[in-house]
Amino acid sequence: MPHTSLDLTKTVAISSLGLYAGLLTTTTLVSTITPIDLLTSQVRHLACVIGCYESGLAALSTGAFALTYYLSPPKLRLPYLLYGVAVSPLTCGYMYVSSKLSHAWASKKEIKSNAENSDMSSPEVVEEPTSKVPFHHPPIDGSAEGAECPFGKKAHKNGASVKPNASCHKALNIQLWVSAAAALGIFVKIVHESRYEPTVLL
Repeated sequence: MPHTSLDLTKTVAISSLGLYAGLLTTTTLVSTITPIDLLTSQVRHLACVIGCYESGLAALSTGAFALTYYLSPPKLRLPYLLYGVAVSPLTCGYMYVSSKLSHAWASKKEIKSNAENSDMSSPEVVEEPTSKVPFHHPPIDGSAEGAECPFGKKAHKNGASVKPNASCHKALNIQLWVSAAAALGIFVKIVHESRYEPTVLL
């Protein structure tokens, strides 16, 4: 395989990894300095778009590094190529798993707190017969057919469960900083090690 093809795939790999690390760092800074209310109301769509670009750059970087490693001669299959293959899947996987766990923990904690507050504020509500109505069942009072139970899915969706959670935001910022630091560190290491590869090619 000519060295020009390897140089091309390597350039694409390192460039896409640099863009991924830079975009991830920018997202981390924006998430850290932006209030949670503004982040969930005004910047939410932009964050989704940035997340799509980050995923695309991560996939491009991983594929380019894997192709460079596969096409390189055995003597040129250096460790930094494997670092480039692993960094994007590891950071994305860490973000996904840790985000799921933190959201699940925060939701469980919020439900428990709401249940305790409800028991302390109105303990007599348990004795009401309406508490035996199924969760999604509308009130049976002979009213219009379109009546919907206040405990139904729509009311729950528009209620406290949609409010931004400060603990989730704090956990997200920590996860972003860890991922950004890892991506930047690996990127700097790859750039440093790739500078000495032309002496090996000769």
